[in-house]
Amino acid sequence: MTPSNRLNRERGFTLIELLLVTVILGVIGMVLYATLAQGLKLWKRAQSGTPELRALLLSEKMASDLRNVYPCPDKGFSGSRDSAKFCAVLEAVSVNTKKEAMLQTVPMRVHYYRERGGDSLLREHSETSLVAGAQDGSWPVAEKLDEFELTYYGRNTSGVLNWQRSWEKEYAPDAVKLVVSFKDFPKKKMIQIIQMPGGGDKRLEEVRGV
Repeated sequence: MTPSNRLNRERGFTLIELLLVTVILGVIGMVLYATLAQGLKLWKRAQSGTPELRALLLSEKMASDLRNVYPCPDKGFSGSRDSAKFCAVLEAVSVNTKKEAMLQTVPMRVHYYRERGGDSLLREHSETSLVAGAQDGSWPVAEKLDEFELTYYGRNTSGVLNWQRSWEKEYAPDAVKLVVSFKDFPKKKMIQIIQMPGGGDKRLEEVRGV
């Protein structure tokens, strides 16, 4: 091999090297496209506001609160077909003696209820007697409701496990069923069952030390 040929070889790429680089770039491009396409699909789905997505977001918000239920015997769990009120251990902004805002986990009284004469579901929370300085608040968590119904699974007065339209006990039920539909999709009824890991009278007995 002449010196000129050796110099050209050192300066250039072989066909195999070019093919290898092309394959690698193609694989990277496909991975990036799949990731971006999936993200775009999720974004379009969220922007479309489908009833499935709105029902899922509502149930996830309620489930996040219900799964952190705190059994406070002095107030208990109060539930009807369009309202639920209970104590839960949640993250909240509190203000100390120096007027400084802090994020901490505190017992809160949570209230979900349908706006009277309206089509919005509101969530309200307030501090319990256990913690001072937590900031109260209320805001809508769902709008354009056509149907909103809650039922509660637990033991009735006879000790039988069944679904009940109301719940007025010191302890939380074992599960809460959410039925919801929206005015722009009135025939699309969504049903979600939220399991309560801390529900039942046994949890209350454990807290009391029975």
